[in-house]
Amino acid sequence: MTQKINSSRVSILGTQTVAKGLDSDKLSRYLETVEPRDIRFYKVHGFTIVVEEIEPSSGVKFLIFRREAHYV
Repeated sequence: MTQKINSSRVSILGTQTVAKGLDSDKLSRYLETVEPRDIRFYKVHGFTIVVEEIEPSSGVKFLIFRREAHYV
């Protein structure tokens, strides 16, 4: 099962805190963003880009990330 998470930037409380929160229910996650500056943040927290496209009506580039469930 995969759960979408809010793509708003998360306050950095520490990588372990973020990862523990993401892994607490053992679900894979995905998110979408149009902000290139967010790419590094999401990659540091284990997300990988699975889709990189241009939205046809607006011409805005968007990215979809996925993070597999990790068991802690």
